[in-house]
Amino acid sequence: MPSNYDTEKSEYAGKDPVYENRQVMQTTSGERVIIMNYLKGFGLYVVMNIDRPGTVSPAYKIHPDKLMKIE
Repeated sequence: MPSNYDTEKSEYAGKDPVYENRQVMQTTSGERVIIMNYLKGFGLYVVMNIDRPGTVSPAYKIHPDKLMKIE
């Protein structure tokens, strides 16, 4: 789980999402996450880490620039 949460509006606030819900992405810190929602008013994604079996991470908000597609 990231050490800090993005809570401020991003420059993407009010714009449509680039990525779709349930898309698996990678963060710039190397975590694999799944997109749960997009908060259009903030321009932030709500994601959850893809954990090992038997563990569950809480959802958190992340800036779109911190997400990248998995090749």
